[in-house]
Amino acid sequence: MADMTPLLEMLKTSWQEQADKVSTYDEKLNTDGGSGALARDAIADYGNAEAVTAAVTNLVTVSDPRELLAVTALIRKALRSVEGQVKKYVDDNKVEVTELPAEEVTALRAGRKTAVDAANALRIAASASNPVWATEGTNLDDMFPQLSNLRGAGPGQRKKSPRLRGSFSWALDGNAIPGTGVADVAKRLGVSVGDVKEAMMKYWQEKRGVEFPFGDPPDEFQFTFTTGDPEDAEGHHDYSVSAAKLESDVEDSDSDDEAFEEPDEDGDIFAN
Repeated sequence: MADMTPLLEMLKTSWQEQADKVSTYDEKLNTDGGSGALARDAIADYGNAEAVTAAVTNLVTVSDPRELLAVTALIRKALRSVEGQVKKYVDDNKVEVTELPAEEVTALRAGRKTAVDAANALRIAASASNPVWATEGTNLDDMFPQLSNLRGAGPGQRKKSPRLRGSFSWALDGNAIPGTGVADVAKRLGVSVGDVKEAMMKYWQEKRGVEFPFGDPPDEFQFTFTTGDPEDAEGHHDYSVSAAKLESDVEDSDSDDEAFEEPDEDGDIFAN
């Protein structure tokens, strides 16, 4: 992996701070089914945590990607030999989930989303600051992994999403996106389908003063999607999203979930 510049190091530090916030929110929301808290308690009680961390960090801190592949493959092989024993312990000792008040869950989810958006904005800033580094191998994904928001609305907040009639070809900043649905755009942006549709509605209302015609959309349209904090000149990015209806489409092929769902890549840290 190529060395990072001082600016990238600073962005990485800020990214990690936001990622740590996400982990804290996840612990409070118990998105890992209790296994995360159990692991953290075990680490706190383990006498050699610092030594093990240093040893493993030393092993994976190598510049030769072939050597790094060898090291990580060997570590995974060793872990697989004890995976069953660890998972059984976790399953036997996980604490039952405590249901939080709806208001608290709403506040925690909002804070988590803010941290996710901030981390992803820093990813964009890192890519923009050094495009060569970002496009070299897996540098960007390794050092600035894209984070995802939680799936589904919070307690009592589930609401109907307008269905977009038809299939479209999509482009992000002029670059084609594989797929024909809003979900494909959301996946590329790392946000929810609802976030994308809300951006469509907001943009249409601001530019044309009318609601976006989801049931009878124009053959071509565009809108802007903003990631990060719009008030921070360096911490946000405005994406230009454009769509063109496919000529072969004659039916309503919008297969997006009817609720404003958010993609969830979080879960039990010991799940298969």
